[in-house]
Amino acid sequence: MLVHIYTGKTEDLSIESAGDLLVAADKYQLEDLKRVCCNFLKKNVDDKNVLRILNLGHLHDQDLKEHAMNFICRSCDRFAVLEETHEWKTMKEEMPHLAMDVLASLVKAKETKG
Repeated sequence: MLVHIYTGKTEDLSIESAGDLLVAADKYQLEDLKRVCCNFLKKNVDDKNVLRILNLGHLHDQDLKEHAMNFICRSCDRFAVLEETHEWKTMKEEMPHLAMDVLASLVKAKETKG
């Protein structure tokens, strides 16, 4: 975080480091760093990390949350795989309202597809 503050650069980001930096950037209101982290996470979302990114978005950035939710809805055929993950089970227990948002979005996406 200090490197970004002093140089404006962020190097060697990973999903984990971008998530950690997003939390810190949100806490300290570093909007440029927050934007960089969100953009990195959006570009690197996949089936394995989408629930973590959804949770980060829910807590720190609405646009990131919507991006992750849209990814899940576009991949709703693979939701059965997500449903079996530890992350989904944890989300259902610790953030049931967010899990319900996911399910509601999936239902809406299926209805829209016909």
